[in-house]
Amino acid sequence: MSLSASNSIRRRHLAPPTHWQPFRPVLPQAVIAAGLGGAALLLALFALPGLSNAMIGYYVTFLHEAAHAVFGYFVSGEVGQIALHADGGGKTLVETGNSIGVVLTAGSGLIVPAWLGAMLLISAATRVGIEPILLALALLTAWLGFHYVDAEGPIPLVLGAVAIVAIITAILPFGGMIKGALAFFFGFAITKGVIATADYAYVEWIDSQRTEAADARLIADALGLETIA
Repeated sequence: MSLSASNSIRRRHLAPPTHWQPFRPVLPQAVIAAGLGGAALLLALFALPGLSNAMIGYYVTFLHEAAHAVFGYFVSGEVGQIALHADGGGKTLVETGNSIGVVLTAGSGLIVPAWLGAMLLISAATRVGIEPILLALALLTAWLGFHYVDAEGPIPLVLGAVAIVAIITAILPFGGMIKGALAFFFGFAITKGVIATADYAYVEWIDSQRTEAADARLIADALGLETIA
């Protein structure tokens, strides 16, 4: 056999550029992982609907407020204090400066949770980047939760549980199917929470007395859109 023929055979037997199990079709593996992650979430929602929805709501609220805190740091150089309430609400004290800072900081709370859920679903489907995304999510949750979050009720336990599960998934040598399923679980849960709180993106006020503006109202005011409905 010639040298060129030997190199050609070796190239044909290289593993494909994916972290799914090599030499097997990727689509069935991704579908099975999505099914396992979705089934785990549905089981949790069916068995303990109140607890599961509350935990998802708490964590999505944390992501919303954490986005304010992180973007507020880029604007002002300081991380604001995050308050999370047992009723599912929250507030972050940040220094936004000019109108651009207001738009970036207020808008981040509306965009980042949705963006993170989409990223997790894409990484779960492709099995690429799961480890760094979950590791960053775990470290950010643990760091902000320990240093900057003032939380009520079971919220600290929820943040701790998410951080622990995410970091274990990221660093332990699980197979591709398990990591894919867990990434789908996180992605589905965050996306569900974002959809459930989509009304918050409307240009409204937090309270009926109109004493505290919601994020979309802050953005509209910063851009001078006084007549927006």
